[in-house]
Parts: sequence; C-alpha cells; structure tokens
Amino acid sequence: MRTYSSLLEEFATELGLEEIETNELGHGAVTIDKIWVVHLAPINEKELVVFMRAGILTGQSQLYDILRKNLFSPHSGVIRCALDKDDHWLLWSQLNINDTSGTKLASVLTSLVDKAVTISCEPTMKKEDEDDDHRPSSSHLLV
Repeated sequence: MRTYSSLLEEFATELGLEEIETNELGHGAVTIDKIWVVHLAPINEKELVVFMRAGILTGQSQLYDILRKNLFSPHSGVIRCALDKDDHWLLWSQLNINDTSGTKLASVLTSLVDKAVTISCEPTMKKEDEDDDHRPSSSHLLV
C-alpha cells in the first residue's frame, strides 16, 4: 500500500526535485514557472487533494462557461473549479493515493497549470525553441 509520503517522494523524483517539503500536517507546495503555486495535502490515509489559485473571474460569461464544464465524473484526477471569496478561481483535483503514481501526479499538476493558464490568459515562461501555444506540458514545466 502506497503512503502519501512515498507518493510525494516519487512525485519529487518525477519533477527532478530532491524533495517536496511539507509542514506538520503533510501540506506541501510546488512553484511552477515562478507564478503558479500548486499545493498538495492529504485528505486522509487514502486520498489527497492537489489545488491552486488561478486568475480572477473576468465576468459572468466566463463563470457560466467554466462552471458548465465542472460536472461530476467517475474518473480520478479530473480538474474541478470554484471561486474563493475574492473571486479568484480555485482549481483542484482529488486523487486516490494507491491509484496514483508520481507520473500521474505530475500529469495532474500539468493539467492544473494548463487550466490556470487558460482561465487567466497569462502566458507561462517558455524556452526559446517552443512554439507560441503558451500552454505548459510536463516536458517543460519550470519547477
């Protein structure tokens, strides 16, 4: 049985990090492209949540467009959206620890950042040889 700590170790290795520091409750964070902070936290012994704050709500049409795509799903790792009290988008995904590998967690992290970029319309930092898509992929996220 995989533990939250062992999953974080595997995830750190996948990202090329020595470790992901956590507080006494197990909460950790990874900064991507110097602007996105993705948080990780255990919910219980079997599940974890990966979440981040994205751009601010730009209007009702954006709200309706995003929330219409925010339906329940039987699939693990689906990105969900909500608004905080300051109208910033919160993006999260809930995962089963046993069913999640470091590679899958890195993929979820990439999906979160992709969604944040789409919502906020802020380009990420790119390498010179990349195209103008502005969407990160797991092969070039800057941790």
